[in-house]
Order: sequence, then structure tokens, then C-alpha cells
Amino acid sequence: MNKIIIVTTTRADFGLLHRLVERLGHEPGIDARLLATGTHLSADHGNTVDEITAAGFEVAIPLPMELESDHRGALTRSSAGLMDRISAILEDQQPDAIILLGDRFEILPIAYAAVMLGVRIIHLHGGEITLGAIDNKIRNAVSSLADLHLAATRQAADRLIAAGAGQDQVAWVGAPGVENAISLNPASRDDITAATGFTFCQQNILFTFHPETVSSISTHDQIDQTLSALSRFPEVGKFLSMPNADPGNQMIRQRLAAFREANPNTWLWESLGHHLYLSMMKAVDAVIGNSSSGIIEAPAFGTMTVNIGDRQKGREQAGSVITCRLDANEIEAAIAKALSGMAKPDLDNHPYYRADTTERMMAAIRAMLA
Repeated sequence: MNKIIIVTTTRADFGLLHRLVERLGHEPGIDARLLATGTHLSADHGNTVDEITAAGFEVAIPLPMELESDHRGALTRSSAGLMDRISAILEDQQPDAIILLGDRFEILPIAYAAVMLGVRIIHLHGGEITLGAIDNKIRNAVSSLADLHLAATRQAADRLIAAGAGQDQVAWVGAPGVENAISLNPASRDDITAATGFTFCQQNILFTFHPETVSSISTHDQIDQTLSALSRFPEVGKFLSMPNADPGNQMIRQRLAAFREANPNTWLWESLGHHLYLSMMKAVDAVIGNSSSGIIEAPAFGTMTVNIGDRQKGREQAGSVITCRLDANEIEAAIAKALSGMAKPDLDNHPYYRADTTERMMAAIRAMLA
């Protein structure tokens, strides 16, 4: 029996992992255990571990992480504490492999502990580029430590091989988020309204904005330029989703709360959960902000995206993505363009799409464990 620990650190990555978690749970010869840490067990971020259990998944290993503030020093100390605790868990559990997704700062200490303890690492979404965030360095660091790479795009797979990974260590599988989008049974607008109180207007946007952690522009100016542009669309329904736990997130949270109070047709929510978030993305006219979901999932719905600033700079993009600088006037123009007409799903030209993503991941994992 091969034991695999699947790590989830945020509301976002569990949405991407849930199909793989379910599939591993039914795979003969594999003992799959879900470990939840990061913001999942933080009251300030919505205790999103409850969404996991409500969806019918067992969190075998809850691992609280100290998130005393959003300052870099505090997050560094939190990461050190996480490394200490995950080391004890890995020594106790003795897994054959650990699954990590993406580029969150929380996964780097986990990857280091796994390497030191001889636990193989399976990494999803390596080989991608996001030059506007420290995530880029973290992703590359974790990729350099990984034993199996489940790449979302062909270019990402090629980069991993060029960086030194063996061809038998890299599988181009597509993005789990696209598979989630195209197989979604979405909530209706009435269901979304009942769950959130959001009243749909003639046109509507979903807004998610995270700190741009590698930028000469302060977080204060980043969010103020963006919200200045949003305020110029008073008749548009605006659903604002809170940011992640990156350095500077508290500033954004405060600005969003003030914006909601001062502007009509505006709703603010901590965490929609995976199903409602994707349903909202499908229901609105445009996704605005700098989240990877605007690059990966939104095009699969045919929803336009306004990608603001450099946080996602370097990522491959579909034709429905409009990228603009962190300038209020440019953002306003991009939003107006996005609202002028809907894109159409074009999976053949979506760089993150490949059919049967979960089954491709399972095949690669089986081959590694054989």
C-alpha cells in the first residue's frame, strides 16, 4: 500500500485538487490522506476547512499555521513553524509521496521537509511564469525539489525539462481548473443570490485582487488605482472576493470594505467556496483582478478577463484575456472593452486545456509508484 499525503493550503488550491483527491481515494493500492494547513484553519480567512468537510472530504491531518500578521517577517516565522510541525507529521506518517500544488509560500517549507526526510514530491503547475509575485521563485524552488511534475501546459512541461527534469519525470496533463470548469454543473443566478445576497444587475463582474509582491508600486497604490477604475461603473454589479494571505493583504481587505460601503451595487465576500466561485465566474460578464483563475478557468467559460498589473506576467493567456497596467484609466478602458462583448469558449486554443486531466495525473502517479 502506497501512502500519499495531499496538501491543501488555501480555498483556491483545494478547488483545483478535489477531483484528484477523490480519485486517489478510490484507487486500489493507495492510502490517500488530506492535509489542510495555511489559511484553511484561519478564522480571519473564513475557516475554509469547513468547506472541505462539507463537501464530503475527510481532513485526516489538520495542521494549523500561525498567521499573526501579513508582514514578511511574521510570515517567515510562520513558515519556520510550519516546517517544524510538518517534519514531525512526515516522520510519523512515513508517506511514500506528498502532493503539492502551485506556488504558495506555505508549500516551500513543506517541500524542504519532504526532501530532508526522503519523501517524494509530486508537484502540480510547475514550469509556469508569474514575474509579478514572489510565487515565481517559490514555484521554481519547489519544482527543483520535485520528483514528478504534472504540468498544466506544453510550454511549462518543456521548461521543466529544459531546467533539468527527466522526460520520464514530467507529464503534460492540462490544468485541473479547466477540467473543473468544463464539467461544472453551475448554480443558477437565483441560487447564487440566495447564498450570497448578490443582486444581479444588467452587467456584472467578479473581482479578485491579491497583493503584487514584486512591484515598485505600493500595495496601497495598487488597490487604490484599481478601485478608482471600478468606481466608474456604478451601474455594474460588483462581487468582490477577499484576497489571499500574501504580504499586504490587510491593506487590500480594508480598502475593499470601505469601497463596499461607499459604492452602489457592490457585495463583498470572504470565500465563496469552489462551486459558487466557479458558478459566479460563469454567470458574470467579466472577471477583473489579478488572480490566476481569470487566466485559467474564466476562458473555459467564455467569460472575459481583465488581468491587472504584473502579478500574472509571463503566464500563457487565452484570447479572452485583456491585460493592462496598474493605472486607473487603463483599467477603466480594459473593463469597458471586456463588457462590450462576451468571448466564446475556445478550448482548442486554450493553453491550459488538455482532455482527461485527472486521468492523466493518475497515470503519471501510478507510473512513479510502480
